[in-house]
Amino acid sequence: MAAEDGFCIHWSPAPGANVAGVRGNGGTAVLWISSYGPATRLPSDSHRHVGVALPQATVWSCYGPQRETDFEWMAGRIAEAERCSQNPAVVVGDLNWKKAYAGLLSEAWTMADSGPTVVAGSTQPARCLSLGCGSTAASADAVIGIPHHRVMSYITDVAASAERRPRSRLRRTAAFQWKVQPLPSEAAQIVAAIEDAAMHSATQPKLLEAWTQWHARAEAACSCAALLEVAVQTGKAERIKGSMPTSRRAPDSAKHRPPESMQRRRLKRFHRQAVQHAKWCGQDGPLTDKATRSWAAYRRDHGFSARSHIPNTWADAQEVATMEVNQLSLQEDQLCSREWRRQFRTWTADTIRAGGRMLRGPAHAATFTEIDMRAQWASKWCPGPDEVAEQAGLAWKVAALAAEVPQREQGSWKPPSRQQFLKNILRSSGAAGMDGWAADEAQALANFCPALVDELYDLLVRTLTDTEHGMSPELQALVAPWRVVGIPKRDPTESRPIAIASVFLRAWHRCLADSLPPLSPRQWSEAGVARAFIDWMGYRGAAGAEIDLAAAFDMIQHDVAQSALTHGGAPRAVVAWLRHTWSGPRYCHVRGALAGALWPTRGIPAGDPLSMRILGIVLEPWHKLVERQHPALRTWAYADDRSIVACAQLAGTSATQLVDEALEVTEQLFDQPIGVHENRKKRQRWIGGETCEHLGLVAAPAAAARGGRFAITTRDSWQGIRVVARRLPMVPGPIATREALATMCILPKIRWAAPMIAVPPIDVDKAVMRGIVRSASTQWCFARFWADNIVGCPTYATALQALKSATLLVDAIVPALRLALDKHAELLSLEVVRLTGSCVWVTPRTKCGYQVRELAQAASHKGDVPFDLRTKHAEVFDASSESGRHACRAIARVCCLMRQVSVSRPRFDTRGLESADVEVLTATEWKKWKSALSPREVGALRLWRSGAILSPTRFVKARDPTCPFCASEWASARHLWAECPHFEDRRQQLQTEVGFDAGWWSRQPPCTSKSGWVTFDAARTRGHRVAVSIAANKLGIDVVLAMDCKLGEPPAPEASEGRHAA
Repeated sequence: MAAEDGFCIHWSPAPGANVAGVRGNGGTAVLWISSYGPATRLPSDSHRHVGVALPQATVWSCYGPQRETDFEWMAGRIAEAERCSQNPAVVVGDLNWKKAYAGLLSEAWTMADSGPTVVAGSTQPARCLSLGCGSTAASADAVIGIPHHRVMSYITDVAASAERRPRSRLRRTAAFQWKVQPLPSEAAQIVAAIEDAAMHSATQPKLLEAWTQWHARAEAACSCAALLEVAVQTGKAERIKGSMPTSRRAPDSAKHRPPESMQRRRLKRFHRQAVQHAKWCGQDGPLTDKATRSWAAYRRDHGFSARSHIPNTWADAQEVATMEVNQLSLQEDQLCSREWRRQFRTWTADTIRAGGRMLRGPAHAATFTEIDMRAQWASKWCPGPDEVAEQAGLAWKVAALAAEVPQREQGSWKPPSRQQFLKNILRSSGAAGMDGWAADEAQALANFCPALVDELYDLLVRTLTDTEHGMSPELQALVAPWRVVGIPKRDPTESRPIAIASVFLRAWHRCLADSLPPLSPRQWSEAGVARAFIDWMGYRGAAGAEIDLAAAFDMIQHDVAQSALTHGGAPRAVVAWLRHTWSGPRYCHVRGALAGALWPTRGIPAGDPLSMRILGIVLEPWHKLVERQHPALRTWAYADDRSIVACAQLAGTSATQLVDEALEVTEQLFDQPIGVHENRKKRQRWIGGETCEHLGLVAAPAAAARGGRFAITTRDSWQGIRVVARRLPMVPGPIATREALATMCILPKIRWAAPMIAVPPIDVDKAVMRGIVRSASTQWCFARFWADNIVGCPTYATALQALKSATLLVDAIVPALRLALDKHAELLSLEVVRLTGSCVWVTPRTKCGYQVRELAQAASHKGDVPFDLRTKHAEVFDASSESGRHACRAIARVCCLMRQVSVSRPRFDTRGLESADVEVLTATEWKKWKSALSPREVGALRLWRSGAILSPTRFVKARDPTCPFCASEWASARHLWAECPHFEDRRQQLQTEVGFDAGWWSRQPPCTSKSGWVTFDAARTRGHRVAVSIAANKLGIDVVLAMDCKLGEPPAPEASEGRHAA
């Protein structure tokens, strides 16, 4: 995997054998990207260290001896690094650093600060030593499936000096989490706390004072709720809500203390008092009354685990405290071990995020700091007095007049309703701004303190109307500060700024969207990618171009945006308010550190909810300027992604020449005058049958215009999905974790493009399945694995999404788009007979199974089918309705199972799948039973239903086929499930619970006796089939777990030659 991702690797030597002749474990390695240049692998005589000399620096990876301090070993490693390094050197690893090692380092060596990794109360720090360069700790990421451990990341700048500056962090505000609805008495106390926080004066306070008072009152409400235990304070306050952002120096790693319980701290205090008494008094003595009362309070709160009586003397107190600490440590270790095992068997949101980063592949960590980011964007946001910048607003007006963009009259501003503002707050999400209010805190205030939200609404309306002619910098810094975070680009030294405003300001701007001019019909940023792509494909073009703006949001002049809004008829008060918020202070925030504020004169914050609308309004004249050049030209835009297409039928000259003229008009008459620039690296030109990437999809629009049939793919095609699927086995944990990761990280790469995208190839399904099960063995049945989780199968999940979103193609005139939809429907044995704006009417194909027809007929009876369709098709139904989507999922399961049945050499255990009842999987009883299973039972059920049970009859050449329980000569899965005496008691118990005869087990087909898929012949009614299905799979789980204990792991897949064995 490392080689595929472009890494080279140098391993340390293998560890030697001990006195017993047993080879030990351990080792380390250095991985580097081959593009760094020629590398020299340095020799190593130990498995504890290894090095490589790169053109930029020499890197050593090492880890210290276990549970000991080896001064000589550390001295040897540092001396070796100094001796071998003709350039800057970096020593990184798990070093048990001690104060005694400090004398080993010369003055040129420095150590990067890093937080310790706490494991069961003890610290195991990772260190990075630098020689002739500077290193800083970048991040500490969680290890997937291994709680309490962290992977340290360091950034080394070989060109930087070794001198380090103190690290700083943004002071945090208090964080609150509301739990329950306050009672009337509690609500009265919260209201009283709000009134006491900032008393109203007789006169109306000034705006700056009013905003400060509101933040104080809102924080007082949260603090009072925390005292009443209605809310929980999850973060300590370092500054008040809404205050000016300030920084503090970050503590060194040596100052970090492992978390301790209050009980342990009390015991340590008792022990320290006893030691100090012996030190100063020199003799033992009775406890003081105060100490006796403290011990009595401890016994009342926690009790004694080692002895039952309170100590009488100081020596006795020291002994009792020591015994209690040891006993408490043992209990905490046991609790930590149980919690570790529990977290290892389950996946959390952190695990999924970490797994998602792993599936995306290696990425360069950001090497810029907050100072670097501020310097990068200061020239763009705060340009000097440039003549072009001063005339940009006038240039936009000239372009709008030349393009004949109609000018609308500016009306008076009508404030949005309170209900609309409250609704936007309840819908808020995302990170907190500089004021410290998080989205869940804002939602809690809206739910539990509506009076505060009403007060905020009045304050926002007053501020917008009173600041039409100007806003003071102090009020700007309080109302509209922006926290700008940097997302690293492909070049890790460059950043992409994302501005984050206050949660309340974002909700307010969503309310102001109705006051802005509408977008041009050529701008599709609010209509969606699918509609934009379908409209672009529908134009019969012969040549075209795709152009993209460089830093579009950050290069828009405020004068240009103001002129565009004024020309479109936006109220003056709204335009002035937006101008004030755009020029609010922006703070670059990188890894907790905050840079100084920038007061911009250019750039629309990319995190503003109105930024997409404003960019579309600014680009409106461009559409008409280009289309006025020739009637054969047509333009599209999705935010800053612009497209130009020339139609061959309408063009009197060459289509390529028309596109060239349109590009010249774009640059000379629009982009340069208003101060924006095209990113030439992303420009695409196409002509004839050439392909082109448009909004992430690759297509050939000219071929589509001629009726050509071709497959539309995503940017990375299917190879990108295969690469991600090959990384999936690296994710540790159970199958459920990798299955969830595949659903969240792989399926969205395909489903978003439905119904335009082509049907994924079947090898994509197989690659994802092998990554989930982490095996290439043929024991796993591909059809049954995905039929059990049909919404996770790339092929069928895309087909289901295509039928759900097929209403987008109602006006599509390109055959290639309708062809893709027909292929998706054909995969489900369906045929699309009619498309409307709200319905997708489908019917079973002629050569489909009887189950597909029965499911379609049942869905048809639940919907209101038009009369003309019902007279032509007996089983027609709406695939986009709720009942239709349920029927499509059941049909997809049937078609997936039929894939295995219809192959030339089907497996023996698939007999009976053609009549399997797939609707059992949607029954409430089945879902309740499956959700109550333990993680181990869930894995066993997945293995059993996929036909991958490990029985003695498999791998006949490697194992004895006799039954390990009853010595039967041929112990197949059917024998274990239906005949083996070892499981007879379990079979009788299940017979009694469900109510069927003893011969039921032997009458079932192989698909039931070998994988638990129940057929229609298993029981007469649907409810009884659900019950017998649960019973059959309960016994299957017992068989799988019993065989795992008897036979252990299966042999290598190469030994498997009995694919069709019983």
